Amino acid sequence: MSYFKFFILSVSIVALFTSCDSGPDPDQKYINTGKAASQALMKSLKGALVTAIADSGIEGAINVCSEKALVLTADIDARADSITDIRRVSDKFRNPHNAPDASDTEALAYFREYQAKYDSLAGYHIVRSDTDVRYYQPLVIQPLCLNCHGQTDKMEANVLTAINKIYPEDMAVGYQLGDLRGLIRVTMVK
Repeated sequence: MSYFKFFILSVSIVALFTSCDSGPDPDQKYINTGKAASQALMKSLKGALVTAIADSGIEGAINVCSEKALVLTADIDARADSITDIRRVSDKFRNPHNAPDASDTEALAYFREYQAKYDSLAGYHIVRSDTDVRYYQPLVIQPLCLNCHGQTDKMEANVLTAINKIYPEDMAVGYQLGDLRGLIRVTMVK
């Protein structure tokens, strides 16, 4: 190929790519809504847990999770017209309501691969179906979480007793700082 033909071809390719305007990201509205709902839920839950711990110790936090977490989640769900469901999901769930479905399991695998590759957990994951869009955000084990979700041999006996009484089929223990605890899933109308 002659230099002139190569030059014309290169200029044509550059012109083609620079003239293409992909427009706004079609997922951006879902990302914005999902992120806002996830942050509101985390703020609400953390606030309730911190208050309960201050008032009643770690056992008080267990009661918040068993009695108030679903109510607080439903409150966030009701605030946005486009949100049809918001929940916490995990394959090591404490409450069977938080068991993952197939899309949730795919998202959990995505974040596990992300953590293995980058040694951190961040960002979000989007899953589309014919009728809705799901936004996923990772729940990462923080120091406070270890009181109820850490290694059982390091938990207070009264805390373990309370967990086992409320959640006899509990699987949500054995975590270490920085582990993927689960996900916040925000489902929105397409």
